[in-house]
Amino acid sequence: MKEMQAVLRVVVLEPSASEADRVCRALHAGGLECEPLHVAGAEQLPAAFESFHPDVVVCACDSPVLNGRAVLETMHRDHPTVPVIVITEELTDLEAVAFIESEAKGYALKSDLGRLASEVRHALSREEAIRARKAAEHELREAVEQLRLFRTMIDHSPDGIEIIDPETLRFVDVNETICATLGYTREEMLSMRVLDIDASKDPLEFDLLNEDLRERGQVRFERRHRRKDGSEMPVEVNLKILELDKPYALSITRDITKRKETEAELLRLNRGLRTLSEVNRTVVRTTSETQLMRDICGIMCNRGGYRLAWIGLARDDEKKSVEVATFSGEGEGYVSGLNLRWDDTLHGRGPVGIAIRTGQTQIVQDIRTDRRFESWRSEAQEYGFGASISLPLMASEHAFGALSLYSSHTDAFGESELELLEEVASDLAFGILNLRTRRERDEAVQQREQHVERLRDNMEDAVEAIATVVEMRDPYTAGHQRRVAELAAAIAREMGLGEDQVHGVHLAGIVHDIGKIHIPAEILSKPGALSHLEYDFVKLHSQAGYDILKGIDFPWPIAQTVLQHHERLDGSGYPQALSGDSIILEARILCVADVVESMSSHRPYRPGRGLDAALEEIRRNRGVLYDPQAVDACLDLFLNKHFQLPQH
Repeated sequence: MKEMQAVLRVVVLEPSASEADRVCRALHAGGLECEPLHVAGAEQLPAAFESFHPDVVVCACDSPVLNGRAVLETMHRDHPTVPVIVITEELTDLEAVAFIESEAKGYALKSDLGRLASEVRHALSREEAIRARKAAEHELREAVEQLRLFRTMIDHSPDGIEIIDPETLRFVDVNETICATLGYTREEMLSMRVLDIDASKDPLEFDLLNEDLRERGQVRFERRHRRKDGSEMPVEVNLKILELDKPYALSITRDITKRKETEAELLRLNRGLRTLSEVNRTVVRTTSETQLMRDICGIMCNRGGYRLAWIGLARDDEKKSVEVATFSGEGEGYVSGLNLRWDDTLHGRGPVGIAIRTGQTQIVQDIRTDRRFESWRSEAQEYGFGASISLPLMASEHAFGALSLYSSHTDAFGESELELLEEVASDLAFGILNLRTRRERDEAVQQREQHVERLRDNMEDAVEAIATVVEMRDPYTAGHQRRVAELAAAIAREMGLGEDQVHGVHLAGIVHDIGKIHIPAEILSKPGALSHLEYDFVKLHSQAGYDILKGIDFPWPIAQTVLQHHERLDGSGYPQALSGDSIILEARILCVADVVESMSSHRPYRPGRGLDAALEEIRRNRGVLYDPQAVDACLDLFLNKHFQLPQH
């Protein structure tokens, strides 16, 4: 109990000042140091309390001016913690009890004020005890409420909380969260040990944990806990030593199932993205359909981590069969034993058949229970397959096959991974169709080239036949066209023309005199000089040759070359007197070859002038009559590269 304060503030409620003074003397005589305040009437009490703040009130209750009981009621209502001591005349026992029941904390008789100080001390001590008891009760209520709130907070924590005895590994206390998570009641868990809920494959070494705890004060690790129903869950455990009456281990256990699922999903997505990237590179660079399918299956197993990958192609045969094109991974015996169809029969109602028939991806998350695997379940389980996915390979609105992947785990295919796998299947289908289109195009091009080659051969055979007919009518110039053709081709090649254009020049040389077929044989074989009329008639052979050849759809300008091969750069040639670039290049080349061969060879009407004279002719008229580049190429052939005219 607290010591009574040194100076008490006392309100003396007494109409008479002399009586009030007598009360104060009695208090001092009783050994109380007090500061009195005389209040003559009850109406002055509120002001006295506001300014004076008394510790005790001494009230003359039997005064005709004061109503003692009314004062007691007012004090009890407005100032219940300030004790009131009443002074009165002689009281009976019943009157004394009545005062006490009226909340008076003590009384003294006017005739015996000597006990007044004792009554004040007793009242103040009792009031202090009451205040102390109430304060203690308040503190207790607050402590109980705090404990209740703390327990509620602990029980509603999202993490499991356990107090563990490190020696016995028994649970000393647990919160409701861990009980609900594991499926046990609190009473059940308090009868269990940590090892009863530990489901990790490696043993829990508490000795090692205790060493870490002692060194670091706290350890964190991941385990697997076993629920009451036998299922398991991954948890993160945070252990800390509590030093109470003895050491205890505080365990904060967090269910990390969602986190592990997220981590696994991220791993699958990363794996899927890497797989998709490699698939795309393979689709772009592979040129063989068989190799493409083989490579994709290898990527799905080696990069994607699937246990088996295979591609089935739908055959439009009587059985609507599915042919295994290729596979990779574990399960060669499984794949070779498949008997699959894509019609609506027993062997067509599996995931592959449905995927091809409907064009929809088929996911089997648990091969053990899915009815679509009924015909292949035992074989699939024998190879350790837990889940599968069959992705249709689409060509427009119809599937021409399916890519099938197998995992050793159930529930192996998430939604995000499904999107990536469907993109893989789409890219694979695009690659296959692109290669097929390319192959069909290449085959068509090859067939067309072969057809063109046959037409060209036939055309060239016809040209050769026509040239032979011309030479048969003009035996004196036999071989002239062929020699001109070979020299013209050599000049064109020396000038850097492409082989196709060189070939066209050669053919034009073969038939450049075909128009002579319209000239009478007696003029062609006349041994003497031709008259002007006869020479004019011979000059018509260029136009005649053009008229014969213009209706033939050559890929080269053969008819124009034949028409212009007697034109000259200065416009002095025939039949159109063309000049400069108006004469096509092929005709300018053929002109040089024709002059060189004609001047070098014998004719019925003159002897051959020789090669030197022919070369001097084209050198002298280079750029005047003859194309400079053609002349330079021809001179280089004969003078530097030892070209010789054919003798046939």
